[in-house]
Amino acid sequence: MEFTRWHMSGNPRRHGRLRHRCFLCGVLARCSRLWLYSMELEPGDLLFVKTDHFVSKLIRFGQRGYGPDAAVWNHVAVYVGDGQIVEALTNGVVLSPADKYPVSDTRSIKSAAYGVGLAEVADYDPNIAEKAMRHNACEFARSCVGEKYGFATIAAIAVKVLMKGKLDFGVQGTSICSGLAARSLERMGYNWNPWDPAELTPAYLAKFV
Repeated sequence: MEFTRWHMSGNPRRHGRLRHRCFLCGVLARCSRLWLYSMELEPGDLLFVKTDHFVSKLIRFGQRGYGPDAAVWNHVAVYVGDGQIVEALTNGVVLSPADKYPVSDTRSIKSAAYGVGLAEVADYDPNIAEKAMRHNACEFARSCVGEKYGFATIAAIAVKVLMKGKLDFGVQGTSICSGLAARSLERMGYNWNPWDPAELTPAYLAKFV
């Protein structure tokens, strides 16, 4: 009877070993993701993410005109170095660990620094200039931490599509994920004219960056 009760409840030592192995597997998986991101990404690069929330599916549906390769990404964050990203979530703009997302659901895109007019400067060093521009992009992204999520911007994009651009509105001091990324890339020389960078979608950035 005692053996049966012990057997049915499981071997405590075995359960302890399993829990320990699961913990180690989780740590190793997270470390491998962090190593991969640190090897692939430079400060100022973009990390595109696919999630399966209802709103995420709506975003992907609305982006299908950009093609399946770009429209699959419904979220984008700015890599700011030290294994961290800045991203606009529904609870606001936050600083997050880059390895929070599974590698299978992400895609990294290297951004380029466009030194407009810098080539004519004496002793111009493109490597130093690029690092400075990447630093500016990251500092801008970090400065947005704490901003509210741009629900009004999402609504404005939908209204512009329905009204064919005849009505436009937005709220200053708010951000959506792709708008945050686009405005950060402006610090690296990107020019989004004639489009408003705050209203660009993840698919647009995935296709044209």
